[in-house]
Amino acid sequence: MHPDLRVTRILWFGLFASTFAYVFVLAMQGQRICDFPPCGADSPLLYGLGGGALSSAVASVLLSRRLMRAALPRTAPAIREEQDPSQVQYRDRVTMRRLFADPASARRSAIAAHKTPFIVGMALAESVAIYGLVLGLLGFPPANVAPFFAGCWILMACHFPRVAAIERALEGVHRAKFE
Repeated sequence: MHPDLRVTRILWFGLFASTFAYVFVLAMQGQRICDFPPCGADSPLLYGLGGGALSSAVASVLLSRRLMRAALPRTAPAIREEQDPSQVQYRDRVTMRRLFADPASARRSAIAAHKTPFIVGMALAESVAIYGLVLGLLGFPPANVAPFFAGCWILMACHFPRVAAIERALEGVHRAKFE
């Protein structure tokens, strides 16, 4: 594990594990028959909270990507250019490639820039499970609640912090390679 990602991965695990506490709360609550609001598959409350969860899921992905794209240009790592040995030289044309001058420093600054978009994305992903928790506490059956938790866990798995993904994002913004 990359040492600079240790705190971020601990945060990821804590937020992921908290959703299982919601499942535990629902399991301990027991089944309840609710009269108001109507708790069925055609309930307007289910559609309303489902729409809110879907909006949160989309925002979890799009907003975290947008925040990351906004944060990475501010990292401003040193970049050097050198002749690309993998390219065939043709006549007087020399192919150059851009490389990070200090890859370790560039990686650290990208990981630091990744933290805020990561936290925002994870919080929005967790809100999907909270919508499911609310439905479960209102008395909706597990068949209506489970998709909210499954969606949350899929989103959180997509947000798992990986060095390779952070490096690719930095390479794309600065058009340079780690080598």
